[in-house]
Amino acid sequence: AESLEAGLELRFGTQRKADSPWPGSPESVPMPSHLQLQELDAYAELVEQLRSEVAMERAEREVSARNLAALRDSYRLLLLRSSRDCSNQTPVKASMAAVPTAVPPIVH
Repeated sequence: AESLEAGLELRFGTQRKADSPWPGSPESVPMPSHLQLQELDAYAELVEQLRSEVAMERAEREVSARNLAALRDSYRLLLLRSSRDCSNQTPVKASMAAVPTAVPPIVH
């Protein structure tokens, strides 16, 4: 515990007051420096920017997944219509075997 306290004193450049009622009292907690506060603010801004980018990427992925599903449905409908109109009457099941049915899940 003493080595941890000594490390904190070195890091914050302060020492605990000897007359404080207990080690965790507000009087004994060192105040962060201006530079440390600036670093925390910069870190908070970076975290917020990354969260915003992740939300935007997630929204784009969801739109892409919906568009892909719509495209697959259109392709199936086109195959169905063309199979009905074909003179050789190719079975729809054989034509649609090449169409992927699973849409990849959207990971949050």
